[in-house]
Amino acid sequence: MNRKKSLLLPLMFVTLFFILSIEQDRVSSYEEQRVLVIFHEQINDKLLNKVDASVHHRFEQISAVAISINEAQIAILNNHPEIKLIEEDHIVEIENVSQSDARWGFNATKVERSWANDYKGTGIKIAVIDTGIDSTHPDLTIKDGACFVTTTQNACRNGFMDDNGHGTHVAGIIAANNTTKPFIGVAPNSTVYAIKAMDAEGRGNTSDLIKGIEWAMERKVDIINISASTDVDSTPFRFAIEKAHNQGILVVAAAGNKGKRNGLGDTVEYPAKYETVIAVAAINSQNKRSEFSATGATIEVAAPGENMYSTFPLMLDRDGNPNGYTLQSGTSMAAPFVSGILALYKQQNPMLTNEQLRGLLEKNAFPLGDIGRDAWYGFGLVQAVEGIVLEKPNVTLQVKEPGFIQLQWPAVTNATVYQIYRNETLMTETLDLSFNDWVINGNYTYQVIAVGENGKIEKSAELTTEIAEIGYEDLKNGNWYNPHLIYLSNRKIITGFSNNTIRPYENVTRAQAVTMLGRALGFKDEKMTPFFKDVDKESFASGYIQQAYEQGIVSGFPDGTFRPNQPVTRAEMAILISKAYKLEKTIDNIFIDVTEQMKSYDAIIGVASSNITKGFDDGTFRPEQLMNRLQFSVFVARAKNEQFR
Repeated sequence: MNRKKSLLLPLMFVTLFFILSIEQDRVSSYEEQRVLVIFHEQINDKLLNKVDASVHHRFEQISAVAISINEAQIAILNNHPEIKLIEEDHIVEIENVSQSDARWGFNATKVERSWANDYKGTGIKIAVIDTGIDSTHPDLTIKDGACFVTTTQNACRNGFMDDNGHGTHVAGIIAANNTTKPFIGVAPNSTVYAIKAMDAEGRGNTSDLIKGIEWAMERKVDIINISASTDVDSTPFRFAIEKAHNQGILVVAAAGNKGKRNGLGDTVEYPAKYETVIAVAAINSQNKRSEFSATGATIEVAAPGENMYSTFPLMLDRDGNPNGYTLQSGTSMAAPFVSGILALYKQQNPMLTNEQLRGLLEKNAFPLGDIGRDAWYGFGLVQAVEGIVLEKPNVTLQVKEPGFIQLQWPAVTNATVYQIYRNETLMTETLDLSFNDWVINGNYTYQVIAVGENGKIEKSAELTTEIAEIGYEDLKNGNWYNPHLIYLSNRKIITGFSNNTIRPYENVTRAQAVTMLGRALGFKDEKMTPFFKDVDKESFASGYIQQAYEQGIVSGFPDGTFRPNQPVTRAEMAILISKAYKLEKTIDNIFIDVTEQMKSYDAIIGVASSNITKGFDDGTFRPEQLMNRLQFSVFVARAKNEQFR
């Protein structure tokens, strides 16, 4: 049962790389407040108009809006059945942590090991949700950007341009790309997207960050870096991040800077505290926890976070050396190290899921604290690697026949499931030690990944092959029925048409159906004088129809006709296949539209007993529905080869 939550009163503290605080104004029942509203289903614009709401942001992904209304209007919405939740859209602002000197973090994380093998994040898209990025900085390249700040009317007058400096500093740690300078980002070839969600004073609304997440999802980024935190669990914020995670995006966030000097207690803030987010703690150059760094069970990894040298807007660079670089400290500086290293991981293994890449953080981390997952450092200090070297299972690939590929491998110790990828697309997860695939002409790369407990990758192997013998103009990879059609095509059971098409969605005729069955059963491929008066001896199907008649598979109609051009129904298909393969009825009737009085009853239950069909999701068989060529082919393939059942 859903319970609507009233307007949240606790203050929300959001930090960029620093500790953030909230301004709270007590408002009268007539003074407008900014709130986040989540609907149970779709956003109801009529309801919003009814309460005269000023809409700042719409969030279609989570059916929510950020609006300004007064307390009386909040009461109306809070009692409306379409409203799931209302909470305050909090104001946030930044406070600086100390700064000093050095560029030690890149040595600590071993990023140059990946660079040596030309892994620099090429092709990986990273969204930086922050105070924007200085797009004029000579050492930063921004693919695209947007501004969603609504704290003041003119906050976005210069687009996503950074007028605070924090976002530019974070972006530089990820992707500064001028090799002639003493500084280069972790993933200098990655593609950066700038999302401005904080203004020049470091102030913004929770809804601005949510809008930034949706924008990043629309651009199908691989990684989102959020160097911001709050001590309030915002439901819309959590929903938005979960949506991004479910889309396959890696979400990395600073754990927060409210850690106690003694490191006791759970001080990790949101969104880092969410299960779908990688929480990053900060360490100093002695590989010790930074005193400000948050601690707790949800810390996943640690990264350099003190005295980080990185890019800074030239117009704001007032540190006595206005070169577009400066030093800053905080968990916000640690998070982009992890985002950058994940980009290196993903470039090396583009077929891995976001959860598998998270597993590599654990696998490759340099332990700093207690064995296992430590409350200060998580699994340890994040590390880049020369190449993600996974012990390869001994996978063999064979092209058994045109279009038919078989992979086999021995059991891998500790593996709980095997994932099979074809050309970077997950084909299946299996406990078997083999995988069969049916493909048309093309080049194919397969990857077999052995996955252990908690998604940890145990082994991986990659093989490539080429198929050049199977091809129809209207048959494309990705169709669920391809294996069946290719299997039948290899055996000349289905041959296609003269224009190199197979016409899968064309209704199958009685002549075509019996011909396919005859070929599957090994009938002679020759023309014969038919028993039926409406079958021409010169027809391609005459011999197959006659042999099917002689073996009792077909009997025709009472008027002595066969009606070769008449489409086949699902009931007729069941009769043909049941007689051809002598299928027996071994289960009770499972179909709500099939009765014992029907002529096709035993045949329908026979094909169901043999797992050739299970009918439709609504419990029907639909016996009078016409069949197309692909549907009939699927049933023939299942009847002939149990592998397809």
